[in-house]
Amino acid sequence: MIPRGGIIIKAARKARGMTQRYVATNHGVDVDTVSRWERLINPISFDDAMWIITDIFKMTLTEAMELAINENN
Repeated sequence: MIPRGGIIIKAARKARGMTQRYVATNHGVDVDTVSRWERLINPISFDDAMWIITDIFKMTLTEAMELAINENN
């Protein structure tokens, strides 16, 4: 099963050793927004997810997805 966007963001963020606050500040959103994405309360848009993965985490979508899949298995 393909992990949802918030799960991918959380796994990649943890792998990079970053806080939700760091991601929020660098993406221009409130830390509560990042928290809601990661807890799957609010969906993250594909554009937001891609920007965070590539520009903040400096990884590809494939790399981020693999981290999420491995973390949940």
